Amino acid sequence: MHTEFKIPDLNAPRFFQKSYQVINDDFINQFIDKYPKYKGLTKTEYKNIIRKFNENVWEKVIEERDGIRLPENIGVVFIGSCAPPKRSYNPDFNLLHTKEIVASNKNWETDGNLAKIFFVNHAEKYKYRFKDYWVFIPSRIFKRTVSKEFPKNWNMYHKIDPKKRIGMQFIVSSSN
Repeated sequence: MHTEFKIPDLNAPRFFQKSYQVINDDFINQFIDKYPKYKGLTKTEYKNIIRKFNENVWEKVIEERDGIRLPENIGVVFIGSCAPPKRSYNPDFNLLHTKEIVASNKNWETDGNLAKIFFVNHAEKYKYRFKDYWVFIPSRIFKRTVSKEFPKNWNMYHKIDPKKRIGMQFIVSSSN
């Protein structure tokens, strides 16, 4: 067990990952060219529609054991229950900051299992080019909601074996 832990400097300079705007004027113009009946919407209305759609997606992913299939058969998003890694140390930051005690977080309420959000596009009917390079980054609200809801019903979610490919496990478990 680790006994030494360097307390992070909360006033230190931070690294921020560069964010990219997906909803820009080019995107809106391409959308209007494809669907001219939505020409009267503003950029804020487009953002609100997309935000509400994303919220509906992650709420449904949390409710459904098998997750959901994204539109246009892009892939499947689901929550899996995983065993913690054997060699890593999972510090309890709450105890560290409040009482300055170094302790490991054992996840007792879920029998040591961790929640992970998975995006699978290998099991789809139609194959996409460069699908190995696609990435799914859940929003902060989605991640926090999953971490809050997972201990309430952690047995409901698929148990994921870390030694097998995730696509093959999901095909078998979702067909049953």
